[in-house]
This record gives sequence, C-alpha cells and structure tokens, in this order.
Amino acid sequence: MNPPLRTLLLFTLLLAPAAPAQVGWRDDAFANPTTSGSSALLARVHYPATQAGQNAPLRSRAGGYPIVVFLHGYGGLGRNYPDLGDRLAAAGFIAVLSDTARIELQVQRDDGIALLAALRQENARTASFWFGSLDTARAAVCGHSMGGGNTVRVLSANPGYRAGICFAPFNGLESTTSGVFSFAELHAPRVAVPLLILHGEGDTTLDWQRTAQAYYDKANGYTGMKVFVRLDGDCTHMNVARLDGSSTAVDRAVFQRSLDSAVGWLAAQLEGRPEGLEQVVGPALRAEPRLAQLQSAVRGPALWSDGPALLGGTVGLRLAGEGGPAVLLIAAAPADLPTPFGRLRLDPATTVWLNTAAIPAGGLQRTDVPIPNDPLLLGARAWLQGAAQTDGVGLRLSNAIELVVTRR
Repeated sequence: MNPPLRTLLLFTLLLAPAAPAQVGWRDDAFANPTTSGSSALLARVHYPATQAGQNAPLRSRAGGYPIVVFLHGYGGLGRNYPDLGDRLAAAGFIAVLSDTARIELQVQRDDGIALLAALRQENARTASFWFGSLDTARAAVCGHSMGGGNTVRVLSANPGYRAGICFAPFNGLESTTSGVFSFAELHAPRVAVPLLILHGEGDTTLDWQRTAQAYYDKANGYTGMKVFVRLDGDCTHMNVARLDGSSTAVDRAVFQRSLDSAVGWLAAQLEGRPEGLEQVVGPALRAEPRLAQLQSAVRGPALWSDGPALLGGTVGLRLAGEGGPAVLLIAAAPADLPTPFGRLRLDPATTVWLNTAAIPAGGLQRTDVPIPNDPLLLGARAWLQGAAQTDGVGLRLSNAIELVVTRR
C-alpha cells in the first residue's frame, strides 16, 4: 500500500465520552493531617452515583475517580455552587466543594493545600465512604473570585495538584520581607502545572485586566499550556461559575460556556483525553459568539481529532502549539523512543509525514482528512503524533493518538 493512501485510512475519535452519570452529593468533614488550616475540612462533595440525590451510593470505577477541589468566593461556601458540582460529577469527576473559610483568605489557602492530603488519607481508610474511590494522583484545584486567587496561591506551594482553573480570580496583596506584592506577582510565576483562567468583560466586581490578565501574564513557570478565555459583557462575576434562583437565560448560557471549557480542560489534564481541548482552544470555543479574546501559550503541543473517522466522511485533526513550522506524522504501530524533542510515540519503520502546514498566530493547526468509502478500510488503525514550536523550549513532540476507521 502506498504511503499517501495509507494516510487516508486510519482515523477515529480516540475515546467517546461516557454517558453522564447520575449525581449524588454528601456533606463530609475530612480530618486534616497537616499542621495548617481548619482541623476539620468541611466539604460538600458531588460524585457519580447509581441514583441521584443526597448520600446516594457511589458508582464504582476501577482505579477511582479523578478529583477536583473547588474553593468558593468571598462570603460564600462550596455548597453555594451546586450546578458547578453537578456538572463536574456528571462528567466523571469527584467535585470536593470546600465549605470552610467563608471570609478567611489565608485559611482557605491552607485548607486548599490540606485537602489533597486529607483525601489521600480518606481514600486509604477502609471505613470511609470514599475508600478506594479517589484517584488522588489525578487531582486539580479550581476556584472562583477569592477562591480563584487562592487557586494560584495553592499551586504556588503545590502539594500534588496536576492542573488549575481560575474563575474570575481575585488578585490580593501579600507582604513579604522584600515588600508588598500582588498575588499575581508573587505566586503566578511559581505555578508549574497547566493553568486555565476564565473571566468576563461584564464583571463589575473584579476588573479582568488587573486580575485574570495579570495572572496569565505572570504565570511564566507553567507546564503544558496556559490559557485565558475572556468572554464578553454578558459574562459577569457570578455567572462565570455560579447560578442561583434569579439566573436568566443569558446567565445559564454563559455558565454553560464556562463549564464546557472547564470540563474539557479537566478531561485533557486529568484523564489524558486531549479532545477536551476542543472546548478550550479549539473551534468549539472559537465559534462561541460571546468570546471576546482567547490567549494561549504552549510548552507541550497537543494533538486531537474532532470526531470519528467514518467511512466516506472526513476527520479533522487539531494540533495546538505556538505559531510557526509544524508537522503531523502517522504510523502503522506505536513506539516509545527518546529524542531531543521529547518522546517519539510512533514506530519509526512505518512513520510517514501527513502534513507540514505551519501553525498560524492563533495557535491551532487544522487538518481535514477525507476517508474513502471503501469497506476494506473498516477497522484500520493508525497512530498519529505532531511536532510544533513552543513557548521558549523550541520544537517539541506532541502526545500521540490512536485512531480507528469505523462506520456510522
């Protein structure tokens, strides 16, 4: 089979998302095993369940569920964000909504650090409701307003979180022996994980330029990717992360957009499903009419497909990186080999070039590949990987994806 034909054969979406689970919730008081923060770490926890409602049985999952710790806004509690908790749980995460430190900034930061240690302890306790169900190696921290600022402070002293999300973050001031600095100046440079920030131009409580933009600009120690999604004037301080009884249709649409990006980000960072980035830096986000600006910087290029590779159809491949030269490679078998540009996940003996189109200034290369309507191609498999320019670390290889030709 000649290489050009082989490149047309071999595509489908890596993993179809699971059907949304029923959502249960319960109030917990986790023992704090650290020396700082609240002695009892109160939280309302939303989780995938076998039926909906309070204290519903947890739906079992081999290896446990990835975790999202959420830090609330000033004057509130985690339980004030039930829609956020339900959305995260329905997507397959255990959402631990911190219910302490209503107005105590430092206590909330300390509790955010302590919660991951407490959840590790709880996961190992045989008498716990959560025994064996928490994948504490796959945990993210996120927060709104005061909690958004504290998300960055928690990640500055990261106890093991793999990613962060800030919803309309507060940018406070902190005194050190060297002077007084903003949270963005002091803590954002120390964030060494992927970071997503969401804010809106309709926020009259916190100005996005002094808060979200400052965090994005100063977060120069990130790994993988940092992203700032700025929505338009319909996006307020509250509807970016929270709904209540007075929420309008516009509020719900903004919330939906914000949580679509958040869930996609968590799928990519915690579950290894890069197709989640379609909602973060891909066409699904870029087509949003309320998007005012998307800013991203990439140190780990990301590759995904936009849907299944169907016989007689077209599959779209997306490669996120910095503007400049980029390539897409395809192989008939996987591998794992070290190179100066990262791990090559393709078999060198069967690898061919699929595309050499540059990534434009917007940070996303799109390659559409038609699949011939030939039944002999059904079930054909291939592995793909990209290489792209990055923010300050030169040309790097992306993740690899396995694709399979299917029929409708």
